[in-house]
Amino acid sequence: MGFDGWLLDVRFDGDEAVLWLRTAEGEKVKLRDRYTPDFYAEPLGMAAAQLRDLLEEHDLVAGVSTARRRSSIREMAETEVVNIRVDEVGNYRALLDEVDRMPCVAATYDGDLEHELKYLCDRSLIPLGPVEVEADGRALRSIAPIPRTLDVEPPPIRLLAFALKLGSSRGEILTFDENLEQEDCHHRSRKLNQSHAHSSLLQTLPLIV
Repeated sequence: MGFDGWLLDVRFDGDEAVLWLRTAEGEKVKLRDRYTPDFYAEPLGMAAAQLRDLLEEHDLVAGVSTARRRSSIREMAETEVVNIRVDEVGNYRALLDEVDRMPCVAATYDGDLEHELKYLCDRSLIPLGPVEVEADGRALRSIAPIPRTLDVEPPPIRLLAFALKLGSSRGEILTFDENLEQEDCHHRSRKLNQSHAHSSLLQTLPLIV
């Protein structure tokens, strides 16, 4: 399955990135993509190839290679570093901290980004930006940004506007979305009135969004 659309959101569920997209026809699509995060390590007192060989047998390392990159935005000269890909998202922080403490590592890079941001950066994706997508069922096969022009149409999304009123013993939801059924609004208001307004709001809010 292939389509053009817009990338609305990226969230992580374990080792999978969950992508929400809108097609050009306005259809909502949810896809999943297996993700193995990575970071860089600069060697100290040894060559990058030696550090690569030292790390490639680590149980949490899915892949390791050498690369050249700038150590900071202030440095124009490139240095040889090691790219380390972690086997699972859940092991990312533990391996990053372990490598950062190694006496043969001068510094680690790209380890402070949230996985959602890193996923977008690695694929040159822009939130709400147009994309070309290939999928096999609900599994993402490929996603690429469509080159932007000066004439960019916004994604086909609707705005749901609502207001929340809280009192000491009751809460009320006022919605301005004419597509929400009146009966559904009454049901949500009754749920808010069943207990303390603040705790009820926390229970009901996921139903609203």
